Amino acid sequence: MIREKLEKLGFKHFPEINSIGNYKPYKIFNNLIFISGQLPLKDKKLLATGKITSDVDMKNAIKIINLATSNLLNVLEFAIRQNKLDINKIGCLNIRGYLNTDENFKDHSILFNHCSELVVKILGEKFGSHSRSVIGVKSLPLNSPVEIEAVFSLNE
Repeated sequence: MIREKLEKLGFKHFPEINSIGNYKPYKIFNNLIFISGQLPLKDKKLLATGKITSDVDMKNAIKIINLATSNLLNVLEFAIRQNKLDINKIGCLNIRGYLNTDENFKDHSILFNHCSELVVKILGEKFGSHSRSVIGVKSLPLNSPVEIEAVFSLNE
């Protein structure tokens, strides 16, 4: 399963599956799984806060993006188990990344490739390749440097 593959890559601390607001961690509708925005939480705390480049260097930004991506995939596995879905029919359709960056930051796509690469590594090329958007924003919840959401298909 997904979590086992993530653990082999060194991700071992998965947050509880819950929301900090009035929304669900995921929603299934018309053969789609919508995963709510995931932050780089580890042991109920953000791995870092602030803006990428001024508060968080690029090396740490990569770690943060990978952690938020692993949290997103953890929610996907939770949805699969809770609804008894077939992992072999689930494909990633779209990922949206929000990066809390300084105004002059221009490497959004390059930095966010780490998210895409991890999804493909875990789900494989056939089910992991996806479309995506990544944008820089002025702020994110809890002053997080990144938030990632995704849409998966149930019948890839």
